Amino acid sequence: MFFLGAALLVLLIIFVIHLCRNSKRNMQMNNLKLKDYEAILNNTHDAIFLVEVIYDQEVIFKLKRLNTTYERLTGFREEDLIGKSPEEILIEEESEIVKSRYVKCMQKGETISYEETLELPRGKKTWHTKLTPVFDGNNRVIQLIGSSRDITKMKKVEKNIKVSENKFKQIYEDNPVGLIKSDPEGNILDLNKKMLQIINAPGKDEVVGMSFKKIEATKDIWPKNPDYFKKRKVLSGEICYTSRWRKSIWINYSIKPIITDDSISELLVVCNDITDLKENERKLKYLSFKDELTDLYNRRYFTNELARLNSSREIPISIIVGDLDKLKFINDSYGHEIGDDYIKKAAELLSSCLRKSDIISRMGGDEFAILLPNTDLKTTQRIYNRIKDRFREEKLHNDIKMSISLGLAVKKDEATDLKEVYIEADHNMYQEKNRQY
Repeated sequence: MFFLGAALLVLLIIFVIHLCRNSKRNMQMNNLKLKDYEAILNNTHDAIFLVEVIYDQEVIFKLKRLNTTYERLTGFREEDLIGKSPEEILIEEESEIVKSRYVKCMQKGETISYEETLELPRGKKTWHTKLTPVFDGNNRVIQLIGSSRDITKMKKVEKNIKVSENKFKQIYEDNPVGLIKSDPEGNILDLNKKMLQIINAPGKDEVVGMSFKKIEATKDIWPKNPDYFKKRKVLSGEICYTSRWRKSIWINYSIKPIITDDSISELLVVCNDITDLKENERKLKYLSFKDELTDLYNRRYFTNELARLNSSREIPISIIVGDLDKLKFINDSYGHEIGDDYIKKAAELLSSCLRKSDIISRMGGDEFAILLPNTDLKTTQRIYNRIKDRFREEKLHNDIKMSISLGLAVKKDEATDLKEVYIEADHNMYQEKNRQY
């Protein structure tokens, strides 16, 4: 089965749309980024869509964005779908199933994958879909990013394989997915053209006779129980594999026993190259931890790092908590666009005062937090002073003074909980703010 992750591109577009609201001096760069992200989005092989989660008397899902591949594969037009719910697009039975998947993704608060068959303008299609939730500053799901791959052909292939051996032979060689035949012991008997292409092998002779039990990438996944496939079980998963022809790929595989006269005659290995999906998944994971306005890490990432470092030995670990001063006054007096500029300027100043190993996050609104591994009180105080000096030196648009209240605390031993250190730093920050105002 396909493991999809191309949905990162939609999140990138949201990020760019927010950036495009900035001051004129950033407009040219934002337009260039927007074009790049749009080009990537619309040239991916997967149908990508963005669902907005609306909290009313009941949760409502509205389609907010989709790429051109979605239009091409489904037959729908973007203008006919945007702002509509599943009930307005699909028949009742299918819309209820789709909504239940959305609800499941919200409730779990993590990425889910599933297969679905839908009646569409271009006919009935089967999809492998991946849904990823997007959270706001209060850790509430506000959007769902979907990435779907049309696996209708693959499903038809699997059905045809069961029909007859003659049809199988024809489908086998020209199949759009990689196929390998082996004996029950894992010795390779044959492979099709697509599989040769996937592993970059020059010909079948170089592969036939190899054993899955001896290939470095597959020997560990091969069942230790010799009767595993006799029970008609299917072995499936994903592996990162570098072939002897120096091609590194991620493969989604499924190993199925072929039963003849009530015994296993061969094993059929179905392979899909998912390297591009894995790369997209990696980028999506990275971007899911980013704050859209400042491009700093967000609260979700900070919380994960706090938990990770809490059990590490990178002692001492320091935390600085910062809260911008007079942001409400700036928003009320100059408008929210200037307020956004104020936040972004603060992010730039904070970043300029830190080392590459330091972790800075925007916690939401006007609050920032900094994790400083292997940093004692004396060094943390120097960083604190450097930040204060930088803010005193700077003005936004030449007339708005930059100001931030800071608090710090240090974890000096492994027994101390980093959460308590964060609370102490936050408390110290508010004490400083109260002394100033």
